[in-house]
Amino acid sequence: MLSDKFLLCYFTAHEHYQQIYNKKIPVIFYNNYYKNLKYPHVTVNDKQCSQKLLSLLIKEGHKKIAGIFNYDNYQSVEKLGKNIPDDYSVVCLDYSKDDWKEKGITCSIHQGKTIGEEVAKRLLRMIEAKEMDENTYSCILSPMIYEGESIRHITKKKNNG
Repeated sequence: MLSDKFLLCYFTAHEHYQQIYNKKIPVIFYNNYYKNLKYPHVTVNDKQCSQKLLSLLIKEGHKKIAGIFNYDNYQSVEKLGKNIPDDYSVVCLDYSKDDWKEKGITCSIHQGKTIGEEVAKRLLRMIEAKEMDENTYSCILSPMIYEGESIRHITKKKNNG
């Protein structure tokens, strides 16, 4: 029977986490981690995710690609009076709203529920085993990509000569 208490916290200074680690209190990071701390974590492979989204843009003929990192990329473009995909193609990383399909946004879908389930399972195993090895309990999920209609197909110009 588990009688231990759980503490959910967010510190900005990693020194606090180091103090918890030194006391051998099991901790697992949800959707982030500090590279210099040896805590286990459950995250999505953001590098793979970025590569997949970028390849979708390139596949449709895009060559001039810029990144804008904003809480809500889609609405930011619309507020400028621009249309997607006519004026701008948009892909969103880690889209956390549930309207991605309805809006037709090409995006990586935030896997909050799956990450939370994995964190809970792994934390319970850590408590039972009385250990917190980073390699044993970490999990990196593959991204979930939804291909909507927010990428414009750019036709190649014919070479007349």
